Amino acid sequence: MLKRHRYGCIEAGGTKFVLGVFDENGKVIARTVIPTTLPQETLNAAMEWFDLHAPFCGIGIASFGPCDIEKGIITNTPKRGWENTPIADIIRRRFLCPVGFDTDVGAAAQAELIHGAGTGHSSVVYITVGTGIGGAYSNINEQTKARTRPEMGHISVTRHPEDTDFDGICPFHKDCLEGLASGPAITERWGTSLSKMEYPEKAINVIGFYLGQFSVTLAATLAPSRIIFGGGVMGTKELIGTIRASASQINNGYLPTDFHQTIVRPGTGADSGLIGAYLLAKAAAL
Repeated sequence: MLKRHRYGCIEAGGTKFVLGVFDENGKVIARTVIPTTLPQETLNAAMEWFDLHAPFCGIGIASFGPCDIEKGIITNTPKRGWENTPIADIIRRRFLCPVGFDTDVGAAAQAELIHGAGTGHSSVVYITVGTGIGGAYSNINEQTKARTRPEMGHISVTRHPEDTDFDGICPFHKDCLEGLASGPAITERWGTSLSKMEYPEKAINVIGFYLGQFSVTLAATLAPSRIIFGGGVMGTKELIGTIRASASQINNGYLPTDFHQTIVRPGTGADSGLIGAYLLAKAAAL
């Protein structure tokens, strides 16, 4: 296969970069993972790996945010050292090909709508719960390019009655959703990750309560056909059921939404962001 039919794909996360090379049919040719450290070190490692597979007809970047999508820049992120990083321009100048850029959740929402849990539905919200919390809405009838994505993880939530002593960890808002329910917030509060707790029931109830609240807010404002929860924290299998139950209880019969059907896991597994980056690369190359 000629290399010009290859697409480079980057899922840039706060903890790791997942890199992939896809063919024109969406098949993964190669992939690797590198840790997210400082911008120069991380991007140099990514570009050196891509050098082994270049040239590309397009590269897609699905990045942690906040981002200016139009300019391809990571803006005022809580990830120290990455503020105002022009990641798309750096990649474009190295490989001299079109570059598509979106947030990680924006790209994942597109991937899930087209190839995952949203297939056959009109709209989805994709939520990632990991190092941070982010979300994006995607509608099959509205494919316009956004300049930015909503910062869904920074909405305010009502505190769980058994979680009133924890200040939250968001450097901007303290006890926003991300400050209370992200992976680092869980570790700060309980001393370990959800998956490593010997008795995680209380933590699951607290985190499920916050994410259930969030789900009701999404249903009331955006009314998506599917609310899709991904990210490392969602690896605790009991959590999704608690989110569904909490959302149903908080809704109290007001909205007609069946949260046990609407709230789902990603249909593309852990690859939503990378597949979304492939869709970005392919669109950029047109």
